Amino acid sequence: MEPFCRLILVFLWVHAAGNLTEELKVTQPGLLEVSSTKKPTLDCTHDCEDDVELKLTILKGKDKTTVCSGTIISSNQSIDARGLFHCQMKWLPNKISVIIYGFNSSLVNNYFCKIEKMYPPPYQCGVGDGTVIYINSEDRKCPLFLFILVVGILGFLLLLSVAYIFVLIIKSKTKKTNVNPVYEQMAPTRGR
Repeated sequence: MEPFCRLILVFLWVHAAGNLTEELKVTQPGLLEVSSTKKPTLDCTHDCEDDVELKLTILKGKDKTTVCSGTIISSNQSIDARGLFHCQMKWLPNKISVIIYGFNSSLVNNYFCKIEKMYPPPYQCGVGDGTVIYINSEDRKCPLFLFILVVGILGFLLLLSVAYIFVLIIKSKTKKTNVNPVYEQMAPTRGR
């Protein structure tokens, strides 16, 4: 019986060691288009069961700089995280939704979801393929529209001003032609 118990213990040890190296599967969208007036919401999907404690880290660019990091438990639905940005993480079934505050056009880059399963054991870790977050191109057309509108209004006002100046010049010339600029002395009409 003792060899059989040892065989079971070896099997359990090998199985547990195999689970320690098992990687957590993390997926995320490839592109995320954001309006310049809104905050991007990045969805990091995972294959963990409920009742776990996960640590989510959002990484930026090739050097994978930490943007924000936070630990979230399935019983705690939402958490604020700090780092390079202020992020709000929300737990959804098989997904963590991250709202990134303070995003602007200079921060367009590739963002990665790194999820670590902290509890219950075994520890697992996985990194997504990355999401390119960029500003919607239609938002950049708005200033061009405003520029054209302002130039059009100013051009119209300039045209009206030039037309008014021409009218004044023509009126002043017609007045001068009707008036005799030479003074002639006339004989008095009274007393004759």
